[in-house]
Amino acid sequence: MQNNTKQEILEKIAQAKTIQIAGHTNPDGDAIGACLAFGLALEKAGKDVTVLLEHYAPKYDVIPGKHLVKEAVAKADLFLALDCGDEGRLGAAADWFQQADVTINIDHHSSNTYYGQYN
Repeated sequence: MQNNTKQEILEKIAQAKTIQIAGHTNPDGDAIGACLAFGLALEKAGKDVTVLLEHYAPKYDVIPGKHLVKEAVAKADLFLALDCGDEGRLGAAADWFQQADVTINIDHHSSNTYYGQYN
């Protein structure tokens, strides 16, 4: 597997209206920060964003964007998996990942399995 270009990823994001974002199970500051920061940027760009994260420690409440953490109610045009090296580590969010029209995996781990349609 290889990575897609930044342009390919940006085109898919630009085409989507509804976007779900998730990180790995038992989220740490890295996963929470990535999901909320990306979510805030997409919200500012006019996207309908839902961040799917498991409950996390109150010490991370200082990270802006918690209002984006919600329950999913319908499949999304696009699902962004962030800081999550394989689909199994998405936990319950994996169901929404599988239903999305387009899936993108952005991850920095050497164990990344390139499980998105775009990586």
